[in-house]
Amino acid sequence: MGRILLDTDVLINLLEKEKQEICFRLINENVLHLSTISIFEFLHGVYRTNKNAEKIKNFIDKYFKVLNVEQGISKKAAEISAELAKDGKILDARDLLIASTAIVHNLRLWTENRKHFNRLEGHGLRFYSSED
Repeated sequence: MGRILLDTDVLINLLEKEKQEICFRLINENVLHLSTISIFEFLHGVYRTNKNAEKIKNFIDKYFKVLNVEQGISKKAAEISAELAKDGKILDARDLLIASTAIVHNLRLWTENRKHFNRLEGHGLRFYSSED
C-alpha cells in the first residue's frame, strides 16, 4: 500500500471532474494524504461555486488523511526557499509548503504540475504517477 500526497490539481481532477472511480480505486490501494494548503486551495474554489460544498468536505474528511503545516514542514520550506533564492529561483509559497509536507512525511507527491516541482527532487521530493 502506497502513501501519496495529492497536489491540489489532482484533487480537483479526482473530485470535480467526475473521476470518482479512479479516486475510490486509489483509496482502496493507498493511503491518500492532503496538505491543509491543498484543502484551502480546493475548498476556496468549491465555496466560490457553491457546488456540493458539504458533500465534498465530508468526503475529504472521510477518505483522506489531512496533514497540517507544522513546525518541521515550515522549517523545511524555509530551508528550501532560501536555497532556491540564492540561485534566483522562486517557488510559490503554497507549492513549497505542499512539497515540504511530502518531503517531511516521506510521501510521494502526485501533481500534474511537475514543472513547478522538479527542482525539488534534489531536496528529497519524490513523485507518484498514475501509471505507477
